[in-house]
Amino acid sequence: MADQAHAHRDAALKRTKNTAALIGHLDTATTVNELGSSAVTANPASVELSMQKRQHIGDKEKERKWIRNNIKMKLCSSFRPTPKDKEICQCGRRKAKDHTPEALVNTSEASWSADMDDCVETLPTAAYGEIEFPNANIAKFIRVADDTEMDEMMYLLKEIWGLQSPNLLISVTGGAKHISMSKTLKDAFKQGLLKTAQTTGAWILSGGNNDGVMKYVGEAVNMIQSSRKVVAFGIAPWGCVANKKDLSSAEGVWPAFYELRDEVYNSGSKNANLDPNHTHFFLVDNGTYSKFGTEIGFRGVLEKHISETVTDADAKVPVVCVVVEGGPGTLTTVRAAIDNATPVVILDGSGRAADMLAYAYNHTEEEEVETFDSRGKSVIEKVPRLPDEIQKKLREKVLDAWPNKNIDHLVETIKHCVMRRHLIVVFSLDDKNTMKDMDIAILHAIMKANKNDAMNQLKLALAWNRIDVVKDEIFTDDKSWDSKELEDILLTALIQNKIDFVELLMNHIHLAAFATIKRMLELYNGIPRNHLLSRMLMAKKDNKDMTVSLHVVGEVIQNLIGDFYNPLYKRDPRYNKLDSDAILNKKQTPSKPARKGTARWLRQNTLARILDASDSEDEEPRDTAAVSSGVGAAIGHFEKAKNKTQVAPVPIRSKKKYEFDWPARELFMWCILMRRKDLALLFLKEEKYAIAPALAAAITLRNMTNQMYAIDAEVVKEIEAMATEFENMAIGVLGECFAADESKSKILLVRLIPSYGETTLLQLAVEAGNREFVSHQACQNLLNDIWWGKMDELQGEWRLVVSLIMPPLLFALVQFRNEQEWRERRKLRGESKRKQKKTAKENKAQLTTQTFNEGALQSKASAFSNYDAEAVDDTDDSIQDELSCFGMIAAFFNAPKITFLANTAFYAAFLLLFTYMMLSDFHPENINEYSYVEIIVSIWVVTLWIEEVRQFWVTEACSFHMKLVTYFSDVWNLVDIGTVILYGIGYVIRMVDHNYRLSYSRVILSLALLVFWCRILHIFSVIRILGPKLVMIGRMIKDLLSFGIILAVFTAAFGIAQHAIMYPNEPPSGVLIYNVMRRPYWQMYGELFLEDLEGEEQQTCVTNCTEDKYCTATKSFLEKHSLPQTCKNGQHPLDDLGTCADGSRISCYNSTMVPDGLPKFAFPDDRMYLCYNDSSGGIPSCDNDLDRCPTANRVVPVMLGVYILFTQILMFNLLIAMFSYTFTLVQENTDLHWKFQQYAMVKEYYTRPPLPPPFIVINHFGLLIRYLYRKCKRTETFVGNAFKTMLEDQPEKQLAVWERLNFMDYCEKKQRDEKESVEYKVSKSKTDLDEIMENANAIANLPHMYQRMDMVEERLNDTGEALNWIMEALSSSKMGKGKPPLLKLAEDDVTRQEVLDAEEKLFNQWKAKKNNFVHIKCRSSPYLKASKIHRFPVPNTKVYFEIDWPNYQPVRYTSDEILSDKAGTDKDIFKLSPKNIPAEFKFNVQDGDVCRVSFHGKYQIDKNGLPLNPFGRTGLTGRGDLGRWGPNHALDAIVSRWKRFADGDLELKGQKKVLEFIAVKRADVEEWSLPGILYESSQVWRKLMMDQSADAKEEVALAAIKDKAFGDCMTADCKAALESISNPCIIYEGYCDDPRNTDNAWVETLVYNFHDDTNEVTKDLQLKPGSKVSRVAWVEASSDLILFAGQGMIVKKLIDMHGAAS
Repeated sequence: MADQAHAHRDAALKRTKNTAALIGHLDTATTVNELGSSAVTANPASVELSMQKRQHIGDKEKERKWIRNNIKMKLCSSFRPTPKDKEICQCGRRKAKDHTPEALVNTSEASWSADMDDCVETLPTAAYGEIEFPNANIAKFIRVADDTEMDEMMYLLKEIWGLQSPNLLISVTGGAKHISMSKTLKDAFKQGLLKTAQTTGAWILSGGNNDGVMKYVGEAVNMIQSSRKVVAFGIAPWGCVANKKDLSSAEGVWPAFYELRDEVYNSGSKNANLDPNHTHFFLVDNGTYSKFGTEIGFRGVLEKHISETVTDADAKVPVVCVVVEGGPGTLTTVRAAIDNATPVVILDGSGRAADMLAYAYNHTEEEEVETFDSRGKSVIEKVPRLPDEIQKKLREKVLDAWPNKNIDHLVETIKHCVMRRHLIVVFSLDDKNTMKDMDIAILHAIMKANKNDAMNQLKLALAWNRIDVVKDEIFTDDKSWDSKELEDILLTALIQNKIDFVELLMNHIHLAAFATIKRMLELYNGIPRNHLLSRMLMAKKDNKDMTVSLHVVGEVIQNLIGDFYNPLYKRDPRYNKLDSDAILNKKQTPSKPARKGTARWLRQNTLARILDASDSEDEEPRDTAAVSSGVGAAIGHFEKAKNKTQVAPVPIRSKKKYEFDWPARELFMWCILMRRKDLALLFLKEEKYAIAPALAAAITLRNMTNQMYAIDAEVVKEIEAMATEFENMAIGVLGECFAADESKSKILLVRLIPSYGETTLLQLAVEAGNREFVSHQACQNLLNDIWWGKMDELQGEWRLVVSLIMPPLLFALVQFRNEQEWRERRKLRGESKRKQKKTAKENKAQLTTQTFNEGALQSKASAFSNYDAEAVDDTDDSIQDELSCFGMIAAFFNAPKITFLANTAFYAAFLLLFTYMMLSDFHPENINEYSYVEIIVSIWVVTLWIEEVRQFWVTEACSFHMKLVTYFSDVWNLVDIGTVILYGIGYVIRMVDHNYRLSYSRVILSLALLVFWCRILHIFSVIRILGPKLVMIGRMIKDLLSFGIILAVFTAAFGIAQHAIMYPNEPPSGVLIYNVMRRPYWQMYGELFLEDLEGEEQQTCVTNCTEDKYCTATKSFLEKHSLPQTCKNGQHPLDDLGTCADGSRISCYNSTMVPDGLPKFAFPDDRMYLCYNDSSGGIPSCDNDLDRCPTANRVVPVMLGVYILFTQILMFNLLIAMFSYTFTLVQENTDLHWKFQQYAMVKEYYTRPPLPPPFIVINHFGLLIRYLYRKCKRTETFVGNAFKTMLEDQPEKQLAVWERLNFMDYCEKKQRDEKESVEYKVSKSKTDLDEIMENANAIANLPHMYQRMDMVEERLNDTGEALNWIMEALSSSKMGKGKPPLLKLAEDDVTRQEVLDAEEKLFNQWKAKKNNFVHIKCRSSPYLKASKIHRFPVPNTKVYFEIDWPNYQPVRYTSDEILSDKAGTDKDIFKLSPKNIPAEFKFNVQDGDVCRVSFHGKYQIDKNGLPLNPFGRTGLTGRGDLGRWGPNHALDAIVSRWKRFADGDLELKGQKKVLEFIAVKRADVEEWSLPGILYESSQVWRKLMMDQSADAKEEVALAAIKDKAFGDCMTADCKAALESISNPCIIYEGYCDDPRNTDNAWVETLVYNFHDDTNEVTKDLQLKPGSKVSRVAWVEASSDLILFAGQGMIVKKLIDMHGAAS
């Protein structure tokens, strides 16, 4: 047995080797390509492959390995010849060339079958990889055995080829050869197929060959222009593929270059080219060659397997079969699809099988049949039936198409298919009752097949993203939906960002029921890992948690918006204590016992404390009157906050069944974090508020770009655009609110919004840096009110200054606001105070420890605010109807403006006192003696420091860390702290007994004084002119810092190089760094030190130095070694005392060689000679403070020149440009920056105690006592103020409704603006043009319509003959008198074409008489300024009144303005009887003051006495917008000159000069025209029409033109310049094709040309529009120019007259 097994193994191995040899023989070209690829790979340059290519190579290796191990092919293993040709096997292969030696050995005469194991053998596939077609398209392909497991195929598609699951499978079947189909139907098929695939994410399956319907599929795929590639599979039999050799290789081919061969299209060819536009190919192999149809079974199984997969919307992939033309095999395929309940779309008109199926379907009838149900009860059902006559005709059609086929079987197949009508949809361009588009037909077929499963239909439509299908097919009036069933669909639509579905489903789902805690957790945990939000959440998530909790989401939101923002998910115990892992079932058991039964615990414990949402729909008022009254009550709360008197307790809210109080807010924030703008706008419309969400979204998005995670530049740009849009929305809504009610808008800005971090609109805008919002008039009015307090802001400031200096005068000088207003506000405050005290008492026991701890830090901060609310409330109770003396004093000194003035005055006094101390009264040498000035200044500084501590403590932040960040983010706070620290250091040094305290303390205190003086700049921000300048300085300092980094590189580089050359080998020290940077720094400013660089002071330097630059090293050597000394002349001393001959002492060391140990390069002549000036003798001393002598070098001056070039010319000019840009940027928005600065100033002095330093310590002491008192009583509650106030529930709801109403007004206004925008008009025009093109395509099918009309006409003729026969029969029977009235048959009349030819001939005759002029514009619809008035259509052949047209029914119209008897207009002629018209109107003559003479001679008068347009019908009677019956005369001017270049040279076109003329854009119709006017002066037109003197006529006309045409259309300077042009001439007089013309009123014009031949008059003319036009400009004259009223014809005459280029 073992020997037998070995034998079988050896035989199999031998067959495998032979098969491989055969494949190698067949694939010579492929082998060559592979060798070439190997050679390229072996090239050393392959090391430089990019990461993308490396990844591709890795994927290719993975694909090759997997395919070789899992995908098989089939080969013929036994040669069995056919009876006709012994050299051809029954498998289709040739004997010697295509079979292996083993197959030839196994030759047999038996029958061959692909299902027989002894006929085929299965081997690893040897054809796979990529195909590159001649059109550069690349497609995946693989050769597969026909019995391959479908699980392997699906793994190949998804894992190896990386395809996503489809949402629809379109199987296209039909004719495999050339199809004769109309272009219109062909285009409809391709466009519909492509649109379906693109919009639904479908896969397309076809035969994959480059012929027949498969070619059309490829062409459709190739039409795609977007980045979303359509997946099109070609499933073809391997044995019928042309160029198989190019595809074969055991190692795969990447790519295989595929050539389309023309010979395969011959009728006798058994091979087919692959289509070059398909994206993937399955080449099905059953072991045969040249046999079509072997892939059908594989294709059917694959389609079924794909249909069992699940789409993105959790529905099975639907399959639809599209039938185009086809033969008997197509009918079999359709029958199989119908039996599998697969819907079928039949393309009627494509031919053969498709037309037969469509014919049978369209003629199927339904009959009622009695059947019995499962209980035996009789039921009447409608069953489809094919009438016998139709079956007969169908049989004839089948017989004509396939006479050699089984006709009965084919007819029965068609009948079987059409019996299941619900699975068939017929698409026909000729049937008006069918769908308009092919894609609608395909999707309708699927909907029709699934009509009993509406939910599955909805899932499919969601997967396809076809909202049109949902609205037309699913959400119909006869269906009702359970909101619970739709919630999962809505969740999927949210995740997939399908906005239309979300909007539709929101109308059927209650958001509060949908937005549960679990769903929000699913949304936040379902974010893709590569999304920015996911990375931020992962960074905050605890590693021990498997899922992201809402608390983590709250931390991310707070991190993005700011620490001042207290998110709901962090502060509310309903959400910050949730176990997200347990809710999402990410662990088996909860980590805490309390979590057992999460859902139940959530409802019974957490939801028991749900606060009552103030946006509850059933609690909102339904009329706006209630809103106004409620908001009026809220004004009291606002004014109470302005007086720092409101204490807002935590209100009790009732229980509610929903888990979120503001569900739209939760979904809105999720959309913002996901950067889904359109979805966010959708939920914003459902939100309670409008401005707060927009501001929160803007600050979130802007801060999102500042995260440390890497973001693509395009993403940043997108986020910035989104943020800007939300900011503009907030500003727009605020503008609507402010326009509606200023008082309410102020409340809106400062009311506390719990759902948005317990912040206010003003705070959100400021923290976001939204200058436009803060600069809005509403915000500025609010800040102005706070700034002035109770004082009247209209009074002069001198009153305040005088009252501040002499307080008793305030009673006489200072004016306060209206007393009646304050009485109403005090009343409201009193009621609010009582409500608050009562509510606080009721809720005191219910405040949780969690809430108390969260508010503790903020409450501590509020304890150190300016005034306590309760204290002022008590004061308010004692206030009478008018302010008492104490009340006036308190109101005066509590006003922030007075606090600012007092602090400014005292700060100036402090500076003067400090300056006096430093200049005249500072004696640090007396350590124990201090002057009074020093003591006062020191105390003053201490009080300033205490005030800074207080300001830090009241900073709005939730944590101590963020308080530090917030406080020190203000530059002026840094300055304040810096001054106090400097003063403290200086004064501590002054008190320490130290030798340097005199100099050190004075220097440091002087620096402190310097900074104190600079601090006064902050006060200048109040001044409108100086405030923005401080912003410029701040930004320029930032520019300077960034610029300094670059400059430091140049400075350091040059300084180091320069010092290294001039002072070599200097020992390292701090002085060295200073010396390196000192010289290049000053050289930038012009101090060049050239004497050092060029060595001009070298001798002086050597003399003055301590001998040389190595003095220290030499001195150290001499101290250690005893060397003989000599006199200066080199002689030895006379005695042992070192006395020289000249009486001096020895002072030199003189040696012929340099001793070892001394630096030899210090003595370049190798001789030690060192003298010193020291009369005492001994070793010389070195002065290290003396400068070293520089070494002169010519390189350094050259380096200095380059350095100066870079710094002074390049860098300094760059700095100037940066400063200039910053200045321009700020200067353009000066007012914006100043207004934004005002907030910080008002806020600072509002919160600052009223007493200035140093007396401010009294306020500090009082605040400390209040803080300690509150700590003892534990009364830490929210204290309202003018910047943040909490309203009662009812006013809050009413204010929110009022805000929503204004938001709706803003949205409507924005929609109107968008419709009026150019972009919208262009888009609409494009849509209209597309519709016109569609209609044009429909008109293109007119020949078919004419054919059907001919058929109808033929039938009518037959009917007429029959009726005539009846009439003659009756007459012959003498049943009537006289000759019978016989019908006139159609053939007795002239043909339609003959009639058209006659009409055209008559029209051309009259056209020639009218000088070949046909008016066009005055036949267009709608009528000018009257969009609802449409003219009666007038074809060209019927335009002239001389051509008879009995069916002409024009519309009558005269505008209301004309009928109102406006000056210069005629009476309404229709109110007169025809006999009275001649007496009232005299046409063709001068009619009194009205000239009714035409330039074209006498015009006609109709039978009703109305004048007729000399150039024919317009489709409109009456006068329209014209004032006169008959001709309405106009004067026009065409001012022209030669067009020139900027240098004055003439512009030429084809050796001809180019003209340009002045054109104006009419404001009424927005069209360009010549300057002119309808002129009704009787004297003018009497002279123009009747005066025979040309000079007189010209004088009158020119005067009128200059007075009216130029005067109304241009400014005075333009008019004066043009009047100077001499010799104007008439260029045209006659009829105008004006769109205002009617049958009875028309415009005629007289046109003068003012030509400036030298351009001298018009050279410097500045054109500006006058009162009647919107624009005026020079326009180049062109023969194809289109102007108002057909004035382009006049321009042509101008060109011809001057011989200009056209």
